[in-house]
Amino acid sequence: MPELKVEVPKADPSGAVLIGVFLARSLGIGKIIDNFIGEEYVTYEHLREDRANGSKYRVSTGLACEIMVGDMLGRNKDLTRLYKFEEACKNWQVETILGIPSEKFNDDKMGRALDAINSNAKYMANVLQDIVLSASKKFGVPLNTFYNDTSSIPVSGVMEDNDKVQYGYGGLPGLKQLILNLTIASGASLPVTSSIDSGNVQGGTTFERSFEKVKEITDDQEFEMIIDRGILTQDNMHLMLTNSNQKAFFIGPLKDELSKNWVLEQLNEAKKDDFAAIDYRSKKETERNLPRHYEALETKYTFKVKLEPPSEGSKNKKQLKKSKRIFATHTIMAVIYCDLNKKPKEQERRQKRIISTEDTLVELNGNRLIGDRRLSRH
Repeated sequence: MPELKVEVPKADPSGAVLIGVFLARSLGIGKIIDNFIGEEYVTYEHLREDRANGSKYRVSTGLACEIMVGDMLGRNKDLTRLYKFEEACKNWQVETILGIPSEKFNDDKMGRALDAINSNAKYMANVLQDIVLSASKKFGVPLNTFYNDTSSIPVSGVMEDNDKVQYGYGGLPGLKQLILNLTIASGASLPVTSSIDSGNVQGGTTFERSFEKVKEITDDQEFEMIIDRGILTQDNMHLMLTNSNQKAFFIGPLKDELSKNWVLEQLNEAKKDDFAAIDYRSKKETERNLPRHYEALETKYTFKVKLEPPSEGSKNKKQLKKSKRIFATHTIMAVIYCDLNKKPKEQERRQKRIISTEDTLVELNGNRLIGDRRLSRH
């Protein structure tokens, strides 16, 4: 109602930002960063004391990063630009609450902080790992079940010098993209590993790096990974079954090109009684108290993986080619599901395809007969 002339002041995000800063501090993010880059982490309390005593004091890289983390948590839809951090810290009452003047967080300081943690490619991966362990210990997040998946991130603009920005594998026209590879802890959705790969890289080829990080985090304990079909290749299954000191369990759907013929063979050999009802229902079905409608056949899936021959300096390429090929054979538990609600429609669809195929064959045979008669007349 414009006649009331009510002015709504812009919301001040200082509370949300400072809560984010203290959350970052409780996880030890600043201290973890400073440990990796070789700086001394000084708490806000010590900085206030030094300032009160007239002593020289310096804001460390880790503490500056905690302010940036607070900004990311409190203003995730409108991140503060580096050149505006000093002004933003004034608005957030950083000096009043933390006891540190806002000019200590100027654009030079924040830029140098980002340069420091970006100076070594391993810094961010190691920092993330230590933060995950800290969060797990502090908040009781179990680290024994993980989800791993990749997502494409379309990008636009001029990026001629960026080798990672590529068209998706297959060379189809469209926007260029990046591939985000992310692993999270089940339940808490705590990010465990993340990496940005080239847009033309398939997710299955980058899995080994994620798997190694999960092994480090679980520290020789038993764990389970839930994986997308694009990542569950035979090579990756071999990796999880053999390249681990601890037990690494995994669950995921098999790719069609790996399992289509095998599924048909299993179904041809299976009897009706081999399928057993299972209790699974989706969240919506449970809320609506709908009946269960799944059956499952428990069986086994066997596959072979070609192993690379051992490299010997004395052997040349021709000798390596002549060397005997070595395969590893694995047998794993597999389950074939049947949705009883979809079964009648699928049977109807299959019957239509059979009739259509038979009609086509009859038509082809009829044309052949007509052609044979014409040839015989000549």
